[in-house]
Amino acid sequence: MIRVLVVQARGRKEDSVSDKTELTKIQFHPDAPRPRFMWQADLPTTWVYLDTHPEASVRQAEIIAENYIPGHRFKRAEQKLIIRQLESAIIAARKAKALLTLILPGVNEAGEPSAATLILRWYDSSPDMSSMATIKRAFEKKSAVMEEATTTKGSAYVMTAETTKTGPLDNRRDAYHRQAFIPLAGTTWTLVASGTTPDPDSDAVMKDAISRLVNSIKAYPESYGERLPDVETLGEDEQTVQTESVGEQVVEAQNHETQTDSVAKTSVNDTDYTFLANVDGGELTRE
Repeated sequence: MIRVLVVQARGRKEDSVSDKTELTKIQFHPDAPRPRFMWQADLPTTWVYLDTHPEASVRQAEIIAENYIPGHRFKRAEQKLIIRQLESAIIAARKAKALLTLILPGVNEAGEPSAATLILRWYDSSPDMSSMATIKRAFEKKSAVMEEATTTKGSAYVMTAETTKTGPLDNRRDAYHRQAFIPLAGTTWTLVASGTTPDPDSDAVMKDAISRLVNSIKAYPESYGERLPDVETLGEDEQTVQTESVGEQVVEAQNHETQTDSVAKTSVNDTDYTFLANVDGGELTRE
């Protein structure tokens, strides 16, 4: 399991937690909107974290490409392709002001490298409160298919699906987009999980990953003096709040259009890690 805790540093690995624990400290991109309270979500361990902070190592893409898929050795030309794809994903995530960016490495039927992309973003609708009503209104005239759903705790959210064309004019391909909008009750904040995949099979994997994430969302607004109704006690000092619709908001519904150049062949992994974040950053801890 990977656990993310509040920190101020970024990009440094430590082994101080335990002999079997890898600790990676991260810091969010300074331009990425986020609430000033703690929150957490469960994410699959098979996904690779991309550091989109401006001070991130320029060799990040090279390091990931060298061990893109453990046990699979890519040719030098293929590694260069992976590096270009990763650099494009980082640029797109920065442009989208993403808070957290993950990729799921894969290969197509020809053995060429590919990846799906998952990003988390926050929208602040101040002074309006977050709500389901305005999220649904935002999609009234859009081509995306919208589905209303409820988490296992009874919290409402919106899931959308859309297929677009990507690539050069002489080689157009389908790109599959999934988004979930989760309004946090009693606040002005809505969490948006956006995923892009290159084929229907990996789209099903993305839908599963986003659904699990949505069902795991917890917020701790009291950590910065903001307390919500219907609080569920987790421990002595921890509380979680259900994401019910309260009040009205204006949510800008945008698809994250990170382009993928080939088909990702992936599988669902039942292992999750917990991402617990503060306004400045967190710690990724793999046990």
